[in-house]
Amino acid sequence: MKKNIFKTLIASVAALVCVVVCGVTGNVNVAAKADVGDVYTQNFTSVSEVNNDFTAYYQTAMGASNVMMEVVSDENGYGNWYLKDGALIRKPMDEDISSSFGTESFATLTLTKRTYVNFELTVDYKRDGGTYYWPVVAFRQSEPGQYFLEDGLGVFVQRDGKTTMWGGEGVGGPYESSSRGGYVDGVWHTLKIRVEGISVNVYVDGEATPSLSRALPTNMFRQGYTTLTSVNNACAFRNLSI
Repeated sequence: MKKNIFKTLIASVAALVCVVVCGVTGNVNVAAKADVGDVYTQNFTSVSEVNNDFTAYYQTAMGASNVMMEVVSDENGYGNWYLKDGALIRKPMDEDISSSFGTESFATLTLTKRTYVNFELTVDYKRDGGTYYWPVVAFRQSEPGQYFLEDGLGVFVQRDGKTTMWGGEGVGGPYESSSRGGYVDGVWHTLKIRVEGISVNVYVDGEATPSLSRALPTNMFRQGYTTLTSVNNACAFRNLSI
């Protein structure tokens, strides 16, 4: 009798450890925390690799539910994101990019394979000058697929070259740098974001000093997801490194 009770107890503990350590409940996988010195890179050439590491979503407006999507291999596929020549590109789908949407109509791609506390991220971005609003990098998000004003915060560059930081949960904003002389909209640029504790420094196109620096509220010192976001814009990203 005692042996049976002992075996049952061991089995229960083992199952609990599996749930906590493996991070699996049903088919929901919990992202692994990135180790120090562990660099993730993505060149956006393999659809299967991107869909394995990321999860794509679409959200019509703040507060609306998001719909899980997949990244597709060409612009004729059914999805908000497709890959072409080493770039991740948002495409209009069902007329979901329009001036009538303002700063709504969000396509997001969350790196669900890993989460981060402190990190240095670099990515190339290209804002589409023929459509609206911004390509955004969001981070320290509690859940995948969330808009950065509802969860975490986001960094982006406006068409006039103003580096901008904006967020919810006490982050506030938008905080903007001055306009950047000679900045050309609609071409490739490089964004670097360095996050350490509650300090965020943002660099554009290899500049030696940050164009924008902010201290976050203490509640934002946390592990979280990182998301590439299109806010009502046919933008593109490439060469991601974290």
